[in-house]
Amino acid sequence: DTLGQPIVALARERRQIVPFAEIPPVVRDAILAAEDKRFFAHDGVDSRSLLRVVSKVRISDGRPIFQQGGSTITQQLVRGVFLQGQTSQENSDELQNAGLLSRALSLVIGARNVNRVLRKQDEMRLSLWIEEEMRSQFGSKRLAKEALFARYASLVYMGKGQYGFARAAEYYLDRS
Repeated sequence: DTLGQPIVALARERRQIVPFAEIPPVVRDAILAAEDKRFFAHDGVDSRSLLRVVSKVRISDGRPIFQQGGSTITQQLVRGVFLQGQTSQENSDELQNAGLLSRALSLVIGARNVNRVLRKQDEMRLSLWIEEEMRSQFGSKRLAKEALFARYASLVYMGKGQYGFARAAEYYLDRS
């Protein structure tokens, strides 16, 4: 029975948004090193990473296998916040876009890969758009990047129902 319980106790995801300045430099550096070394240089999509990912693709049974990820922090944020539904359905053998080009391409690389490519296209388009909007809102690329980074660090899934580094530190380490 949930009657009388605070709404926050009923929430599936509890998140604590932490401003960029409050994220310890060691945590910032670790995230950047692991996820997106060029975060402060690109505009939402890192063309260098795309080239690296494409160069590492191998073919197995006539299908491409992507051995490395190339998503930027902005792309990961977009995927986790705006494209959750699309992402959850992309591993289906059912083609998500019934267009002629999608159907033809699925005959060559399979429905799952077409779904993934279409999601990746949306992810890149939205990442470029959101970075442009944030620059406009915050007045500089640096401030926009700091705001996006803070959102990523506050929203990324850290296991066992914990979202963001602040909640994970409390849960796993019993400290803020």
